[in-house]
Amino acid sequence: MSEIVKVKYKDGHVHLVVPDFKDIESINIEKVTRIDETKMLAEIITFPVILNRLGLVLAEAESEVGRANMELKIGKAKLRLYYRKNPPEGIKVTNDTVDDLVRVDPKYRAYNIKHINAMKRKDIVNSAYWSAKDKSDKLNKLSEKWHPDELVVDAMIDEINGIKIVIKKNLID
Repeated sequence: MSEIVKVKYKDGHVHLVVPDFKDIESINIEKVTRIDETKMLAEIITFPVILNRLGLVLAEAESEVGRANMELKIGKAKLRLYYRKNPPEGIKVTNDTVDDLVRVDPKYRAYNIKHINAMKRKDIVNSAYWSAKDKSDKLNKLSEKWHPDELVVDAMIDEINGIKIVIKKNLID
């Protein structure tokens, strides 16, 4: 699902049709973090929206890691309790044997894999976010060198960074 973000520009507005950024896999990070010098105004207008969306995706990924970590700890505690009360026949219950039984339990392995995958996703999103932040900083420095009249809205392309751009002129001043 797309969202429309309105940006005031000279005698009208620029509508940015922003795609849903829920999964980082749908974003071409290499393309998005590259500055297209032929479309500077479009880059300057659209990129803060992309950086914001990546920040939201990062926050969700961090939350996912927290949930997976909590599930891992709860699952481990439940398994420890289970093996303390129901040790396999012939095994003496000690902290070490309970830890060993938990580590080889398929449920514990599943919790661990889920946690590892959540951390991997968060690291990927974090890397994308900081690459985008670097591009944003560079765009800010480049935009300081230009006068607003040098940036022509007609030169903008209809899509950049995965965001569709629609120019709307005010009908009434």
